[in-house]
Amino acid sequence: MTLTAGNEARLLMACLGDHLAELPYFTIVQDRTSVDCVIAQQLASQFGLVWRAQTAQIAGDTEQERWRLTVGHSLTGSNMRLHPTVDAVGNCAMIGGLGGEIGRAFLWRNHANNSRTPSPAELAKRLKLPFTKRIESNFERWLAGLPAGTDPIMTYELAYIELRMSCWAFAQSYTNPNSVQIAPLVSRSNFVHMLSLSQGIRRSQSLASQIVKRRNPDLLSLPINRFGDLRDYSMWINKIRRYLASRVSGRRSAT
Repeated sequence: MTLTAGNEARLLMACLGDHLAELPYFTIVQDRTSVDCVIAQQLASQFGLVWRAQTAQIAGDTEQERWRLTVGHSLTGSNMRLHPTVDAVGNCAMIGGLGGEIGRAFLWRNHANNSRTPSPAELAKRLKLPFTKRIESNFERWLAGLPAGTDPIMTYELAYIELRMSCWAFAQSYTNPNSVQIAPLVSRSNFVHMLSLSQGIRRSQSLASQIVKRRNPDLLSLPINRFGDLRDYSMWINKIRRYLASRVSGRRSAT
């Protein structure tokens, strides 16, 4: 099982109940001072987990091109560069928290104006895609295919499920035939329940922590996605820098 400092990792740990320490865990590590590595190591120590830091291996140009071909040129990103790291874990079934974002307003949480159906330009912006003529045309066709009267919030949710998560996640299952990818949170039943939650719960991103609090509150003794000390300030500064860099890169791609 993958172990990070995030919401879904803690949620899956809580759902394991008495079987928590029976699974081996690993964390892909590029920087041993990162929040994922530090919190994962602390969780492993506190709960007696068999855990290892899997040192990141960066794919070469030929490996990256082969990976792009295998996923049908549907995505790039860090997984394209880091896929040899996952291959090195070995032949196994890997459990991850993919899909939990559906329960925490991933695409619309920080946007106040959700009362109107999003335009192709707005969808491209939130999905971090360059707004080209081809992408605009594809979004127009996708929006036209939605049922009449689809709520704007549901439009964002469906866009995330169909236009980002589906292609990003499951195309990658073909890249390593020696391992099995298991995503317990991905099911129609789970998605229906997550989308049935109030907008307030989804916007607050409190679903995972509420479930953990009920099933294994000790898992909340360590913060989620934070160090819990002054290191959090530098982490937020770095996030802001990456966000600004992505905005600049997006504008350049659009031109």
